[in-house]
Amino acid sequence: MQTRRDRSLGRSGEIGLQYPSGCRSIYSVGFSVGHQFWNQGICTEALKQLVRFAFEELKLHKLFGDNDADNPASGRVFEKAGFRQEVVQKGQEWRDGEYVDKIWWGLINPASEAHTSGKQK
Repeated sequence: MQTRRDRSLGRSGEIGLQYPSGCRSIYSVGFSVGHQFWNQGICTEALKQLVRFAFEELKLHKLFGDNDADNPASGRVFEKAGFRQEVVQKGQEWRDGEYVDKIWWGLINPASEAHTSGKQK
């Protein structure tokens, strides 16, 4: 992942693709943004640009990512970038004395959608 830095502002954020699956055309996405940049649409715009790059330039088939259920703002970023909620994993992570649900999102490249058995609606 690459991080933009500004000495006066500290860490502004990061976004990136990761190849965790056995299929070369399915990648995960991850993002974060510094608190001072929340609610400005920065992550949403960055994710939209990353999706465009991944699908148009890299010709990937699918992108996926996750957010903790107690962080609905990250879920909205996925939604605004066109992702669909796929799975909720109940009690997936232990944090601060309680189990937290994990929400998984996915987006299939429209150019490769004809080659999938269960098309997104």
